[in-house]
Amino acid sequence: YYIKGIKKRWKEIRIPLRDFRGIKNFKRITELVFVLEGSILGDDEGEFFIDDIKFTSKNEFYLKMKRRMEEERKRYIEELKRISELPDDEFLELISRKCFDYFLNESSPLTGFVKDRSTLYSPSSIAATGFGLAALCIGAERGWIDRKKAERTVLKTVKNIYEKAEGFKGFYYHFINMHTGKREGFSELSSVDTALLLAGCILAREYFGNREIKKYVDKIYKRINWRWMQDKETGFLYMGWSPEKGFSDFPLWSEMAEEMLMYIMALGSPRYSIEKDVWINLERPVRGYKDFHYIYCRSESLFTYLYSHAYIDFRSIRDDFANYWENSRRAIAYNIEFAENNKKKFKTYREGFWGISASDGPDGYRNYGATPFTHDGTIAPYAICGSVPFFPEKAIETMRKLLKSYGENVWGKYGFVSAFNLDRNWFSLRWIGIDVGISLLMIENYRSGFVWKYFMKNPWIKRGLKRAGFRKIKKGEEKFLNFSLLKSYVKREKTFKVKEFGIKNRPVYFINLKKEGKLEFGKRKDDSDFDSQFTFYWDKEYLYFIVKSTDNVIITKDNFKELYKMDCVEIYLSPDPDNFIWGSKRFYQIVIAPSKKDNKVPMWVYFQDIYPEDIEVNVFLKKNYYELRGKIPWKFLNFTPEVGKRIGASIAVRDVDGVGDKGSKYNWCFYDTGGGNIKIGNLILR
Repeated sequence: YYIKGIKKRWKEIRIPLRDFRGIKNFKRITELVFVLEGSILGDDEGEFFIDDIKFTSKNEFYLKMKRRMEEERKRYIEELKRISELPDDEFLELISRKCFDYFLNESSPLTGFVKDRSTLYSPSSIAATGFGLAALCIGAERGWIDRKKAERTVLKTVKNIYEKAEGFKGFYYHFINMHTGKREGFSELSSVDTALLLAGCILAREYFGNREIKKYVDKIYKRINWRWMQDKETGFLYMGWSPEKGFSDFPLWSEMAEEMLMYIMALGSPRYSIEKDVWINLERPVRGYKDFHYIYCRSESLFTYLYSHAYIDFRSIRDDFANYWENSRRAIAYNIEFAENNKKKFKTYREGFWGISASDGPDGYRNYGATPFTHDGTIAPYAICGSVPFFPEKAIETMRKLLKSYGENVWGKYGFVSAFNLDRNWFSLRWIGIDVGISLLMIENYRSGFVWKYFMKNPWIKRGLKRAGFRKIKKGEEKFLNFSLLKSYVKREKTFKVKEFGIKNRPVYFINLKKEGKLEFGKRKDDSDFDSQFTFYWDKEYLYFIVKSTDNVIITKDNFKELYKMDCVEIYLSPDPDNFIWGSKRFYQIVIAPSKKDNKVPMWVYFQDIYPEDIEVNVFLKKNYYELRGKIPWKFLNFTPEVGKRIGASIAVRDVDGVGDKGSKYNWCFYDTGGGNIKIGNLILR
């Protein structure tokens, strides 16, 4: 008997036993077997639930049970409606209490480590554990848990973090076994997740004032070697490290995003503090939208504007660049406006829901953001909850509407589920620890300022803020962004300003990859082994480029589709300067080999899988040296050039010294941020 039409919600299934042939005595049935057939399912993975199985020979009994279930569902929907109409503080209290229950129930009684998500065999996430420590502080203050019990649990947890949680140089692996603390799989040492863990430890230190808790938290903080996690050239912290690949697979935290908290901790470190210039040199790109500006994160994922505010009270302080409280408020306003502007395309937005942020989705976990290519109508309720301190009326109104309209699909034992998408009729069945955590902390800060009050007492956090140049906002000081300072900062940004020249003229400035680029992998012996520099210039028809490289051995391939494996130049171009999605035909990966075959320069455009007949390249070869000079039609790139416009760009040069040699590769402004999203540099036309 085939059961079809199963959706992501409870559905009654009635299986008529008389349709099974060959069964003469139903009393002798001992097994009921469900078989999942892949050809019918379509999805390779997932889970299904079976509940309330009953056998009956009478149709009357079945109808009676059906009526009972319908009545129960009706009562549940009425209860959700009642909850949605509670006064604001009672409404927020209920949401907060459910969030707190996650950390109470989904943590190990042995270690105190908290599950990453609510699934049965989920490992622990160190960031979720940090939020769990903060939750215990809030719970004790609110009377949801006995204060002494919360204090004992916190002490147990921080002791196990120091003694059992596996890590290196003071940093901890992103995912660990919740009972033993051992590294889970090939999880990486995570710098920002270590910071979120430390934040919860610091809050517990200040709130409980327990000597033993203080002792372990201080040991945890002092053991973190921030300087070891730094890139030697820029000073920026790496996103991670692994024993298998070192730092090679991990980008740098180089722009203002969720890692602000981490950098303040690194600046204030009692033992391994980093240089003040690192904070100053963080990239702060400014977006102008309608009548306001703000420093934006290129992913435009809402969580990036929330996490640091969970602990640091930025409301009345600013550095030389900006007031980051107002900055996040404007970024959230942009997220809301983005959903509003796309409501014709997506039902989710059309019904008034917003909060586009990294979350689960119909196709798995994605770094969703308010950009043209990184959203599909999926909304993360935690992003709405986390925005309560910034837009209380708007956020609370949206939460009420969500509960009233779709409560039976989005509400459960820990409050709002991780995500939903009305266009795909998809509702998550799970909760994620960090999502529940940011919801709890931001709602509590709105209600009482509790987390800010105690976290800001920590002397090392005070030191970090002072070293970053934070000060109280003066009375009457209205400037939110210091545009003059941001403008001078752009000169240090990895943005190359392209000058307009005639075809016969030569550009006056080259960028050296050794000095201003990054070694992505491999080793470089010296300048004779490999050195490279490049430049761009333009006119109304073409984007011109010149690449000069020193290379003691030039190795190329006959197969144009495998050029990237040998000596080559890779040019990445994006008409949308703030986005580059790997593999998308909207973007371009142009690979050129420094050779000639049948008077044809070997090159290939990979995302479009074509030989670019319209691109002209000349190759000049000398001993231990080559030079590529080329021009790319703007029409090929679907881009109309104008003075002041930007185009996303990156260049990489690969050096291979023999067949089978992986070689080495330098790139300029190319960072993989995960999920197919790439961060690249900009060319500003002038």
